[in-house]
Amino acid sequence: MLLSLTYLLSDKTMITAANTIGALSQIAKNKPEHRQEIFRAFLKIEKVKYYNKGDLSLECRNVAIGHVIKSFDKFGEEVFCREDVEAFLKRQMKNTRLKVGQLAEKLLGRTI
Repeated sequence: MLLSLTYLLSDKTMITAANTIGALSQIAKNKPEHRQEIFRAFLKIEKVKYYNKGDLSLECRNVAIGHVIKSFDKFGEEVFCREDVEAFLKRQMKNTRLKVGQLAEKLLGRTI
């Protein structure tokens, strides 16, 4: 089941991905044995191509990234101590969606 859900993260519509991020966050919260796999899947979001009305949408990708960052916030030190998450947050500080960049910067402050 987990593999089926992580596959939905790369669905071409951001709405599906956003709902999947929420569902996987709840699974990670309640099933610690799946956290690492879920976190790895979340980090791949920045390479996914989402479409809006048939056109490639970087903004949809940025919204999905924002959902991932908000999800990471729920796990505190367990996720913030990971080098791959820290690198992800550093990259997202330059995100063209202002709110995503601000959120990444805020959470990155917790890793130091």
